[in-house]
Amino acid sequence: MSAVGLVYVCATVVAVVAGQTLLKAGMARVGPIDLARVSRPVRLVSDASRIWQLWAGVASYVLSAALWILALSTVPLSVAYPFLGFTYVGVAAIAVMKLGEWLTPAQWFGLSLVVIGVLLVTLSA
Repeated sequence: MSAVGLVYVCATVVAVVAGQTLLKAGMARVGPIDLARVSRPVRLVSDASRIWQLWAGVASYVLSAALWILALSTVPLSVAYPFLGFTYVGVAAIAVMKLGEWLTPAQWFGLSLVVIGVLLVTLSA
């Protein structure tokens, strides 16, 4: 993988992690969406549209799509795609460090397997 390709792929991962984190933070401000809120869709959309984290999360996803297209222009899909596994690790890390969530030992073990798998695919390419 070229240095430019690696930068594109890693930037995509960062943008996806940021997008997920921002969307979660925004939805924490919106609150749970139950049947009562769904029955008033105009009000729900109006409330949600005022949350900057939701807009930033969507923008981050648009950025990640653009970066992914750039990555795929320089890196084989079979090499680039496994890197998206790092989004699981990044989102879990942010959830623990910034959102106050916690992971079970089984979840930590699973994330370790994801990292090992991505490294194996990358090193064998």
